[in-house]
Amino acid sequence: MFKITITDTQQVHKILPKQWQVVGQEEKLSEFGEDGKTCMHNVYDYTPQVEALVEETRAILVQEVETLNLAAVIKAVNGLE
Repeated sequence: MFKITITDTQQVHKILPKQWQVVGQEEKLSEFGEDGKTCMHNVYDYTPQVEALVEETRAILVQEVETLNLAAVIKAVNGLE
């Protein structure tokens, strides 16, 4: 059995979603009861939304066949028939 998959790949402008990530560090008093000692803590925030050029691939046709004439498939894909 053969599986024929035809895909289409395009570059599309998309707005990437915000992401929650570490943007810096700040010094805070220790949480362990040690007087006057400080330690560094990560500061989290959302990144801004950014427009990016993304390559998007989608399946146009997926077909399973018992026999395959490879020459006919190549001609059909290249528009020679």
